Amino acid sequence: MFFKNNMKATALAVTLLVAMSVISVVASMAVAKTVVNNDFSRATQGKGKKEAKTQQVLPAAPRVTADAVVVMDNKTGEILYEKNGDKSEHPASLTKIMTAILVLDDDRDDRIITVSPWAGEKPYSYCYTGQSMRQIDMLTQMLMISDNVAASALAEAVGNGSAWQFWQKMNAKAKELGATRTHFENANGLTSNLHYSTARDLAVISRHAFENPKFRKIIAIPEKTVYSIIPQDETLLCENTNDLLTSYPGCIGGKTGYTDAAGGCLMVAAQRDGEEVLVVILHSEDTDTRFTEGAMLLDYGFKLLGSR
Repeated sequence: MFFKNNMKATALAVTLLVAMSVISVVASMAVAKTVVNNDFSRATQGKGKKEAKTQQVLPAAPRVTADAVVVMDNKTGEILYEKNGDKSEHPASLTKIMTAILVLDDDRDDRIITVSPWAGEKPYSYCYTGQSMRQIDMLTQMLMISDNVAASALAEAVGNGSAWQFWQKMNAKAKELGATRTHFENANGLTSNLHYSTARDLAVISRHAFENPKFRKIIAIPEKTVYSIIPQDETLLCENTNDLLTSYPGCIGGKTGYTDAAGGCLMVAAQRDGEEVLVVILHSEDTDTRFTEGAMLLDYGFKLLGSR
């Protein structure tokens, strides 16, 4: 009898022990679930805050008179802002950016180029028929003061005596770079109905030009004296036509352009806090306004990059 009662007591104790263990496990699972749910809640709340943070209001774009504008991250090629970026426009002397690309690809800085009668008849120039210069000096004069005769003489030289052949190279290079809405019919940018581009295409072309250290160096020079070979020792002080080079902090260079048909045109780039912004302006109100609007758009580009 005692043995049976003892067995019952033992069985009861085991049952109670098992029950307590089960309760303990269930309680632990409940606590764990609560912790997981709380963690999930915190994670979800954090995600909501993160998403809310990304839905910020971007700064408003400046109002400009230019018909077409592109603001580009010059490091990545991303278009940060555009106004009529694909509208066909007269590019004026921004054409010379492509001319410079091909001349630099030719890579014969010390070659002597003599200005032909055909090249020498172009307006708005300091180079003249019969003058001879080193290729790099002629390129410098073209980029810094937008010399049209220099552009035409360079085209003949790099085109192996044929300016037309050089223009074909310009169009082929544009296509290679993805500038598909561009067609060149001269190397200087003088107005022609078959000579056109867009702000987006010119930004793409300009970004490619910036990959060449010589291009960067030339367009960043405020002033430089270039020398003739014939007449011997004739010099010309070239003062860069890009006013922002000395007035806008961080400006690393650019290219100006103007014709009656094209209006004020400008490509300009600047660096700030490790970022690099490139701006293209086509057909602004006048030659002074292009610089004012260029500065505004550079500022805007840096604001957009900084808001990320």
